[in-house]
Amino acid sequence: MPTGSSCPTTQTLTYGTFGQPFLTSYCTRCHSSVLSGDARKDAPEDHNFDTVLGVRGFLDHIDEAAAAGPDAVNTRMPPSDPRPTLGERQKLGEWLACGAPE
Repeated sequence: MPTGSSCPTTQTLTYGTFGQPFLTSYCTRCHSSVLSGDARKDAPEDHNFDTVLGVRGFLDHIDEAAAAGPDAVNTRMPPSDPRPTLGERQKLGEWLACGAPE
């Protein structure tokens, strides 16, 4: 379900300050262009989040799988520990709603 997150007028989250550290901590262990086969743990081959451009192609998918906002808290991803906190998921929703700015 979409989180309904919106981009705050005082948005300060960027790929460098938030996106990349979040994705490295929680996503690229499966969703990385350097992984293939069983190492991807069933992550689709075209869902690679090791660049901001890769993320921008799947903003809605990421929001519906891992972000939090006023309409939904999505915890399907990542499927194993470590997992983001609610606050991190809310920041993810905001960053995605802003279009994943660099």
